[in-house]
Parts: sequence; structure tokens; C-alpha cells
Amino acid sequence: CRLLSINLTTFVKNPFSKKASFDFPKLYAIASVAQRIMDDIIELEAEKIERILHKIENDPEPWSIKQIEYDLWKKIYKNLLLGRRTGLSGIGLADVLAQLKIKYDSDEALQVAEEIYKTIAKASYRTSIMLAKSRGSFPLWGLESSEFENPFIQRIFKELERGVQDIYLQSGRRNIANL
Repeated sequence: CRLLSINLTTFVKNPFSKKASFDFPKLYAIASVAQRIMDDIIELEAEKIERILHKIENDPEPWSIKQIEYDLWKKIYKNLLLGRRTGLSGIGLADVLAQLKIKYDSDEALQVAEEIYKTIAKASYRTSIMLAKSRGSFPLWGLESSEFENPFIQRIFKELERGVQDIYLQSGRRNIANL
């Protein structure tokens, strides 16, 4: 799983002031780009593993010596492409709350945190859906699976624009795991 954390403190405007605010549209845009980058990294990783496999195949050692290593890399390669796992998150939430002058254990803090992570999730899943339309879905995707019965996927689906929902139903997602 490729992991990428977004520094949430970079989205606070006028930190530690009465005018402090959080730039949700900017976070959405950056989270979308981050998801796309992680999918590109999967492609780069696949290329590197293909080179490793090629090298092992062409090494002069007997096959009995290199078989275990080859099988391991083949398994990693297969699983990399089957699910195309990514993990997008945010760091610095406590600092964001301080910059916004919001008490950490307050109801307002919970609302802000929920909105931040909901924004990341919506951007990530929307991007993964749009990538599936242009690049194809992860091979394990299919509505005949239990994916659409997943309560988390159902909540995300409801948050998406109607056109994106339609694309999801036709094309799926590019990544089995996003967050």
C-alpha cells in the first residue's frame, strides 16, 4: 500500500487569529492530485518489479536457487495490480485546531475533523472513479462483489455528484483502498 499524508496545517488561512479559517476547496484539490500521484506510483512500482523479475530470469544462477525470490516478486507484482492499494491521509489535525483556536476536545473540533477527513475521502474516491474511467478499474472490482454493500462505500457514494455516481456504476474505482 502506497501511503501519502497531507500536511493539514498548510490549509489554515490566517492562523492563530480571529480571521483563521480552513481552506476546504484547496484541500479537496490537493487530495485529488495526491490520489492521482499515488496511482502513478503504482505504475512506476510495477515497472520496477518487472525489471527485477527480468533480472532474476536472466541471472546465471540455477533456477533452484532463484525460484523463491522470483516467486516472491511475482506474488508482490500480482497483488500490487489486483488491488492497486493506496492510503491517503492527513497529519497535523491538533495543530490545525490550535491554529483555528478550537479546543481539541470540543464538539466543534469533532465537526472540523469530520469535515476535513470527509473532504479527503470525497476527493480521493472521486479521483479513483475518474481514473477508472480513463485507465480501468482495479481487476478485483465488480458490483457483483460485496463492495457496494459496504456501509462506508455507500456513504461515499451518496456524497458524489450524480454523474460521478453513474461513472462509478459503469467503470468502478481504480483503487481497492484509498484511505
